[in-house]
Amino acid sequence: MNNIRLLNQDDLESYIELMSNGYHSYDWDRYYLEHVSKDRLNKILSQDTKFWNIFGAFEKDQLVATCTLKQMNYVGKNHKAVLENNFVKDNDEIVNRELINYIIHYAREHQIEMLMTTIASNNISAKVFFSSIGFENLAFEKNASKIGDEYFDENWLIYYVSDSLDSN
Repeated sequence: MNNIRLLNQDDLESYIELMSNGYHSYDWDRYYLEHVSKDRLNKILSQDTKFWNIFGAFEKDQLVATCTLKQMNYVGKNHKAVLENNFVKDNDEIVNRELINYIIHYAREHQIEMLMTTIASNNISAKVFFSSIGFENLAFEKNASKIGDEYFDENWLIYYVSDSLDSN
């Protein structure tokens, strides 16, 4: 098992380095990297953002995978959260599985009942990966993202944390 924890402001440079090294293959990931400022990332990594957390997996003190958990901070919606910006060095499925399972346990401990994520409709390996963990198809969204003049379709997936008490 890797060392997995919430990232903080001390991890900013490692986080940017992981995102900058090309460990993403879809346009949205590159767009995120190009359009989120260092100041914004620093704010997200601060303790001030209780409902927005970035988790990291480390091997030998090197950040090798990250995933953002954004809990919905609206009346009646706090039981839901969205997983975003999953960057994994060398597309290491074992490390990513450990990271996502860690986040599932974190969600359970923080009374989050549903985890959702979106994946590009052409990202078959991500569909297979998340399905193997227990995520289910929720919806298909045509033209879900737009980068420049190009649209991207996405699949919404959902994981019912409260139904998985014995499986993780």
